[in-house]
Amino acid sequence: MNGCSTLSQEYSYLFENYEEATLNIDMHYIFCHQIGDLPDQEAAPEENVLFVCKLNPVTTDEDLEIIFSRFGAIKR
Repeated sequence: MNGCSTLSQEYSYLFENYEEATLNIDMHYIFCHQIGDLPDQEAAPEENVLFVCKLNPVTTDEDLEIIFSRFGAIKR
């Protein structure tokens, strides 16, 4: 099964089980708030911010700049 099929199935499940999915999202927020990862439910990044995760541990700032600079200027 390819990634698109899996993603499509996940979205189908969410639409079919909207209330359960919403409850799970709320529970996830509560957990993140309790451990200090989110200040409040309306927390959002500043405009033009990109969150990148699960990077290889040897990835450097310079590597990321090379990769993402082709999409525009990088502001620090």
